[in-house]
Amino acid sequence: PLTEGRYALFPFGSYPLNFPSSLISGLLSVNDTSLGSIVYPDDNISMLHRQHAVVPTEISSDEGLNLLEEIRKALLKTQIFQLRGENCAFWAQNTSEKINIFKLKNPFKINLTQSNTFSFIGKIPARYQPKLLNALDFFLGERRGLTIEENGQKVFKSISLIPQEEKMYIYQPGWLHEQILAGTLSGRIYTGAP
Repeated sequence: PLTEGRYALFPFGSYPLNFPSSLISGLLSVNDTSLGSIVYPDDNISMLHRQHAVVPTEISSDEGLNLLEEIRKALLKTQIFQLRGENCAFWAQNTSEKINIFKLKNPFKINLTQSNTFSFIGKIPARYQPKLLNALDFFLGERRGLTIEENGQKVFKSISLIPQEEKMYIYQPGWLHEQILAGTLSGRIYTGAP
């Protein structure tokens, strides 16, 4: 809490350790699985101009301590980043659901055909959309991945391992923006520091 009924917001998030530095590396990052980290603030130096969206949630002291404990655990384990899978929105949603502080029904999950990035897929008949996505996945290297340790076990992480029925969805922070702008969620949009 700050003075006069105001609060500080700390948008911790999961981001890639290395951001794309060219058009080609940007395209290839769509299906890449790379090492990630939990950071505050977002250190994406190539997107400093972008907007951020938040839906503040009041939590108790115990819930705050539980949240900080989840962040601490995340800092101690190997993080991955997948633009189409385990991305910043995926991490935020799953972390808040683990400790039951986010009462919204997944405000980030959206059908690819509705997303800004992949809306072109929605322009073809629905029965061909999964086939187009599979072809794009193949050409963008969906089988690339990383082997990390989770709970004492070696686990291979790759976009290719996302179940087929889930491949038509993405966790997209921009969807949160759109819901706030449309008035269906009560939140705040800002550029720069919160």
